[in-house]
This record gives sequence, C-alpha cells and structure tokens, in this order.
Amino acid sequence: MLIGGLITAALIVYLRMRDRALTQMQNAEKHYRELFDSAPAMYVITRDEKGVPIISDCNALFLKTLKYERKEVIGHSLAEFHSPESRLRLLSESGYRGAMAGRIVSGERELVRSDGRIIPVLLRGDPIADDEGTIVGTRAMYVDNREQKSAEEQMRLVVESAPNGMLMIDSKGTITLVNTRVEQLFGYRRHDLLGKSVEMLIPQRFRGSLQRLREEYFSDPDARTVGRGQEIFALRMDGSELPVEIGLNPINSSGGLQVLASVLDISERKLVEEEIRALNVTLERRVKQRTEEIEALNATLEQRVIERTKELETENSQRRSIESELQHAHDELQRSVLELERHNQEMRLVSEMVELLESCRSVDEAYEIIIRRLPLLLHSTSGALYMMRASRNFLDYVGCWGEPTCEFEKTFDPEDCWALRRNKPHGMESEESDLICKHVEDAESPAHPYLCLPMVAHGDIMGLLHIRYTRENEVGRNITANSAKAISEQLSLILANLRLRETLKNQSIRDPQTGLFNRRYMEDSLDRELNRAERSGKPLVVAMLDLDHFKNLNDRFGHSAGDAVLQEWSNILKSKFRGSDIVCRYGGEEFVIILPEIAPDAAHQRLDQLREDLRRMIVRQDGQSIESVTVSIGIAYYPVHGRTMLDLLHVADQALYRAKEMGRNCAVMASQEPREEARSDWSLRTS
Repeated sequence: MLIGGLITAALIVYLRMRDRALTQMQNAEKHYRELFDSAPAMYVITRDEKGVPIISDCNALFLKTLKYERKEVIGHSLAEFHSPESRLRLLSESGYRGAMAGRIVSGERELVRSDGRIIPVLLRGDPIADDEGTIVGTRAMYVDNREQKSAEEQMRLVVESAPNGMLMIDSKGTITLVNTRVEQLFGYRRHDLLGKSVEMLIPQRFRGSLQRLREEYFSDPDARTVGRGQEIFALRMDGSELPVEIGLNPINSSGGLQVLASVLDISERKLVEEEIRALNVTLERRVKQRTEEIEALNATLEQRVIERTKELETENSQRRSIESELQHAHDELQRSVLELERHNQEMRLVSEMVELLESCRSVDEAYEIIIRRLPLLLHSTSGALYMMRASRNFLDYVGCWGEPTCEFEKTFDPEDCWALRRNKPHGMESEESDLICKHVEDAESPAHPYLCLPMVAHGDIMGLLHIRYTRENEVGRNITANSAKAISEQLSLILANLRLRETLKNQSIRDPQTGLFNRRYMEDSLDRELNRAERSGKPLVVAMLDLDHFKNLNDRFGHSAGDAVLQEWSNILKSKFRGSDIVCRYGGEEFVIILPEIAPDAAHQRLDQLREDLRRMIVRQDGQSIESVTVSIGIAYYPVHGRTMLDLLHVADQALYRAKEMGRNCAVMASQEPREEARSDWSLRTS
C-alpha cells in the first residue's frame, strides 16, 4: 500500500511537471510568433530543396505588403515572388547560393505583389544551420525602399541649407548637385556647374593628382576617409585661387555611388597659421643665437688654454712663478668649465621646458608646466607668475614656486609695478632701488631683494615674472637675473603662440555673437554624449529653445536691441548650467541645451526655472528698457524619445512646436509616443 501510494504520488508530480513544461513551450512559441509577426521588416524563412529556396514561414508584414494569404506562400519557391530581373540575382552567388555557402548577402531586390505591382526592397540574407552546423536554409529580411526618393529630396534640402559649400559628384567627376554657398564661393551660377566636370574648380597643377584620388576613392571602399578635411586650393570663375578645406562623404543614391563634398573657406585660418609660423621662426632664431653664444664661449676657453700653455713653455726658467700662474689658470678654467656646465644644463632644461610647452593643448596646461620647471632653472629663488587680463586693467595670479612662507598679491593693477610702467626689468638693487613696487609692499615687507620682468610678445605686455632672491642666492644673483630675463623672453613668445592656437580653436567651435558653442560643435558633442549614455545606461536630456516673437522685437526696437537681448540671454545660459552641460546656439533665436546624467523631471524643473529667469530679465539699450521676453522650450530625453541625434532633435522640436501651440512661454516634455506626422515638418525646418 505504501509503495503503491508513493508511485501514484510520483506519477502525479511527473504529470504536473510535464504539463507545466508543455505550457511553457506553448507560451514561448506564442511569444516568438507575436514578435515575428510584429517585426517592422518583412521576414521569410526558407528551406533548401535541391538548390531551390522553398518558403517554410513568413511574417504578417510580408503577406500584407505583397497582398497574399499564407496558404498562397508557404511551400512555394521564393523566386516566384521576385521580378524576373531580381530572380536572376536571387539565385546567383551574391544571393541565395552565397547564403547557402555560409555568407551574409545583401543588396537591392524587387518583390512582386499579387496585383503585379513591383515593390523595391533592400535585402539581407543570413544562413540557417542545424545543430550539427549544416546549412539547411536561409532567413531573408526585406525592407521597403520606396522612401529612397523622399530621402534624396531631404538630402538636397539639407545640402542647400548647409553653411559650407556643398557639391555632389559622380564616379566620372561630373557635378550633380551644388548649393548656393558654392555659387558664392566660386562666382559661378548653378546652371554653369551642373553636368560639368569638377576639374573646372581645380587649378591646372592639381587636376592630375585629384583625378587619381577620385578614381581610388570610388574603386576601393577601404581607402575612403569619410568626413576628413583635406586642404587644397580651389579655382574661382575670375581665375583667382582660394584655400579651402574639403570633407568627403560617400552617398548611395538612386544614381549609384556619389560623393558629397563639403567646401570650407579657410582664408582666415591660413592667416592665423602664418602668424604662428612667424612666431616659431622667431623662437628658433633665439635658440640658435643662444647656441652660437655657447659655441663662441667654448672657442674662447680653448684659445685661453692654448695661450696659457704657450706661456708655460716660454717661461720654463721661472718655474715657481709659472706653477703659481698655472694653478691660477687651472682654477679659472675650472670656474669657466663649471659655468659652462651650468649654462649647458640650463639650456637643456630650457629646451625641455620649451618642448613641453609647445606640446601643450591649452594656456592653463602651460602655466602648470612653467610653475613646476622654474625652480629647476632659477635656483634658490621664490616667485610668482601673473598674466594680464584681456581688459588690460588687472594682472591675475597664475601660480608660485619656492618658499611656502612667501605671500603674493592675487590681483593687482599694472600701475602698481614699476617694471610694467616702464616696460623694462625693475628690482630693489637697480638704480631706483628705493622704488618698491606697490604689489610687493601690499603682499608683505620684502625681506629679500626682488626682480620684476615684463613678459612682452610683439610689443604687447602679456604678463609679469616676479622673482624674490633668498639669502643662499646672494652670490649668483646676477647670473640668475640674466637667466630669468632670457627665460622670460622665451616664455612670452611661447604663451603668445598658445593663445593664438586657442583663439583659432575657439573660432571654430564658438558662435561669435553670443560666445556659446555653435551648431557644428553641438552635433559632435551630442554624438559623443549619446555614445557615453549608451555605455553608462544613464539618461541624456536634449532641450530646444526658441525666443518668442523675436522678429517682432527686432522690428519694434531695432536689430541692436535684438543683439543686446541675445547677448544677455546667452549670459544667463552660461551662468545657469553645469560644466558638463553643453549650451549651443542652433541658429537665429533658437538654442539647444544638452544635459548629461540628469533625471528628466529634474531637467524639466531647471529649464522651467530658466524660462522664469528670462521673463524677469530687463535689457536697456539706447535709452529703451526691454523686458518680459519669453521663451518656449521643448524637451526630449534618451533613450525613451530616441537613440540617435536626429531622433532626439526631432522629438525636442515637436515638443517645442507644442509649446508654441499652447501659447508660448512654457517648457513642454515630449510624450513617449511622438507624432510621426510632424517629422517631415521638422525636417524642412532644420533644412
């Protein structure tokens, strides 16, 4: 009885477990079928029968698009649903045969609906293998390609609105598309360029090499460098040459592979680069001059040794005197050698510092290197480095070295330093030693002598090198002063060079009117932040802002007032966001703000407060008071509203549009299902 009961219980448990497993399998199969039928692309599963792809399954979109019932498709050859031309490619090595050989195939195909209508599609075919690895069939994904022409038209609108010159050429070098900016750059009318060879825009001496590059670009996909700028000279209609930067991007259009070239006028950049080159030449000339001085000193020392040796040979009779003189000469030589070694060591350290400074990416990075290296060059000293503000009314403390007990003014007027007043070195031991600089008196009573050295480049005072001597430096004070003067001159040239480089960089990423980042920098930054958000899994908020009735404000108060409002609004934007936030001028009175790693609700609250700050803003211009300026804000965030830059900007623009519809002066968060019908309107606006 007991054993029978146990067997019965075990059987019941087994049957329940089997029923549960069958139920789970049925649910999994149902879930797979729901996903398969709800896929946004057409899917077809085939099995191989003697080299013929027979359809074993397909999803609902395939049946809906081709207008067939499932029973009319299952068991039939996949080739029956292709056009005659597409059928040949289907059964070729680049199609079904390639997939059965284990390769992934892709390309353009034509499917035929039940009513005979041709549907252009894009194909991706993958092999299907059984448990033993044998390929038994294929999985084909088809994507409807009828929107290709619409996309090409949108591309044309984007090209026309681009700030750079944009032209498209085919593999033969024929111009197929240009924008208005190309007409402005080269002086041609649009109809004079279309259908003509791109070589008409290239000077004769460059045409041969550019033709070879074009042929290589079209023939070898691996050799293509997408978007990378290349500097060349272009030829205007009037025969003059123009330095430009060319960026190339391959475009697959209905006419085949073409290249979209971006043409940027770099005349101003070339002028700045020439100034930098001139500064480098000046610096090299200074280094060469110091090297020649060292060589001359070596030659002098050698000559003195020779002279002393000859004297010893001729005065052999006066041995004791000669020995005394020889010892004296030896001591003098030792001092000279030590001085030369010290000088060589100093030059080596200076060269190392110059090399490091030339590799710096910013002036702030250079300041840190200078403060760390100066104690190695100016032994037994303390000091500080000051830089002149752009307004030229104050000098700001950058850093110091030496004794920690020394105190230095953090900010002072140039008039407080005698060296800056007279544009020449000044110290306590000069002829005017009773004249102590006010910035030294204000810091502390000077316990030791000091030296102030103006840092001058191209006739402009850009800073001050302030040195304080210690008691240990009493003997070598003159040597230190001479070295400091030479170092100050070199540092001035290098820092001027770095400032020019920073100016060039800011010109490329900043909007000149507001000082905010420009649209190009915004696009690069948004791509970078999207990648970072994808890796970290944290949200990324994108907001699009538009000043309400800005055109009416310009018409009423004048463009100078409009510029003042833009400037004050930009100052508010700069002061209200974190260092990791990116604030950009998108164009006109439109702005884009990128907020990484912030909750959408918190971002919404901050942006709504920003709207209130603008409403309370008062701008006074030409005796007029401008107030109650309002802004409409649209907000979208990753990943709910999109995973690409285009999608996020599109959704944020939709939300901005709704804010305008709601009466303006509000911040609107996009819904989780943005309206698709607004996408084309937004595409036209951004174009």
